[in-house]
Formats: sequence, C-alpha cells, structure tokens
Amino acid sequence: MKITFITPYREKVNFEAFKDRILDKFPGSQVIGYKGNDYGSFFGVWRKALPEVKNKYICLTHDDTEYLEIPDLDTIFKDNVGMVGVAGTTILHKDQPWWFSEERLLGGILSGQIYHREERGNALSVFGPYGEVVVLDGVCMITTKDILEEVGIPEKDYGTFDFYDHILSLEYLKKGYRLLTVPIQLIHNSKGGDKRQSFYDSLGKFSDEYLTQTWRI
Repeated sequence: MKITFITPYREKVNFEAFKDRILDKFPGSQVIGYKGNDYGSFFGVWRKALPEVKNKYICLTHDDTEYLEIPDLDTIFKDNVGMVGVAGTTILHKDQPWWFSEERLLGGILSGQIYHREERGNALSVFGPYGEVVVLDGVCMITTKDILEEVGIPEKDYGTFDFYDHILSLEYLKKGYRLLTVPIQLIHNSKGGDKRQSFYDSLGKFSDEYLTQTWRI
C-alpha cells in the first residue's frame, strides 16, 4: 500500500533517516518533510505539503517514529471513518483538555497503544482496546487526501506544536467523520507527553473555542 507520510522536522539529518526507514519498509511510498520552525506549526507544514501528495492515503506523523506495520486501510476507511491512528481518548472536556495525562490512564477512557523507546529497551504503553475516539494522538493520524482537503487544514494562531491533533480531530468530528484507533505498529523514539510553553499558551484558546461542550464516545 502506497502512503504519503508528512512530517515537520527540526534537523534535516533526522528527517532523512526517517525517510530512509519509511521507504525501506514501504517501498513506493512518498515522504514529505519541512522544517517546522520555517512554517510555524504542524498546520503550516501540512499546508505546504498537501499539494505535493500523490497517494490516496496521508499519514501525518513525527520524524522520530519507526513504522513496523500498517493494516489494510481500504478495509478500514468505510462507514464514515475519516481518520485513524494508534491512540486517543474517548472523552475530552474542560477539566481534562489534553488527551494524554496521568488521570487518563485510569477509567478506560483511552484507546490504542504506542511502543515508546526508552534507554533500557522498548516499553509498551497499553491504553486499552482499539475503538472509536474523539481525539487521536498526533504521533500518527492517517486520513485520505480527499477528506483532508474537504475538512481543511485549520488556520489558527495557536496549536502550533501542541493541541494541533486535538484541533484537527475535532474538526473531523464536526464534519461528521468518525475517528478510530487501529492496530498500527510503531515505535515512538521519545516518551511523548512533555508540556512545553506553547502548550500553556494554547490551552486557554483551545478550551475557549472547542471545550464549551464535552466530547464523548
């Protein structure tokens, strides 16, 4: 299956290594990357890359990932499924505005799983059974070119490198599309979940715009 992988990067050498991994594992796929800071956000990189996409399926991802297996997407993208990924949450509201937090590891409100590479080997984080979610983790969000063009890449003055996945996911829901976690196998070469200053800069704006209601599956 040919997929177009799109990622922002900080260092060109890391992107080239990512590209080599993808093309070795999925020959014939397309890999597009731009320096994140040059375009200001994930949204900016996606917007720059979209006209170059040659394939039906697009994987919006990070350059520190290793993809081990992707299921047959043609069997998944039906019944109004608009985007799939490896992990997400079934609930989002003002008291829990970020999909990943310590509190979310309880109560069965997470879905999917990610392999995180740590110093002492690969640690498996299991979030629960695969299923429908309201927000997908931005480490891997697979959609189609047609659907992404229909929904549109958000134009925001926030959510540059945090909450971008929340924003895109909720825009898909607003258009009536379903989001699923599916058994994509990948290793994320960082633990994820780190809060940078942009997280706090974006939190209030995101909450005011999107969390006037509770999103729940």
